[in-house]
Amino acid sequence: MQQSIIDKEAGTLYIADDLIIDSKTTLAALEAYFGPERLEVERGWKTYENGTLRDLKIKDWYFTMTFYYDAGILTHITFYPRDEEINTASWDNFDPVAESEYYTKWMAAQLGDKSKFKWDLNQAGRHYSFSFPWGAAGVYYDFKDGTFSCNMSFKP
Repeated sequence: MQQSIIDKEAGTLYIADDLIIDSKTTLAALEAYFGPERLEVERGWKTYENGTLRDLKIKDWYFTMTFYYDAGILTHITFYPRDEEINTASWDNFDPVAESEYYTKWMAAQLGDKSKFKWDLNQAGRHYSFSFPWGAAGVYYDFKDGTFSCNMSFKP
């Protein structure tokens, strides 16, 4: 049985026994935990900034994970789970259908969903997403670049 790292009731993301992410987690806390050599921080336009972790192992998965902040508040997290170490050397084997199925199945297991969601990429705005009192979690399709990502977003 797949282990869950998302607590859909509390709106938290398990990173390690001593680090659980929620809407109150600051970028400074992530910088202190991972260090500047591990967490790639980008200061954006005006009040925006983000931090990216690559090849992060949590339980049985490997991730690239980005934390997005506006005025110091965590707005959302994007993450890309894999069963094996992530190889970013080439896009030669990129298969968007397989990727969408993998992410959707992974997220369904995380959230305990048994609906067997099917993507309809001809319908704009179609996402596999669930709303909660703290925000939302799901898999999103970017129609501009044809990629999928797992996301958690937090209400202000």
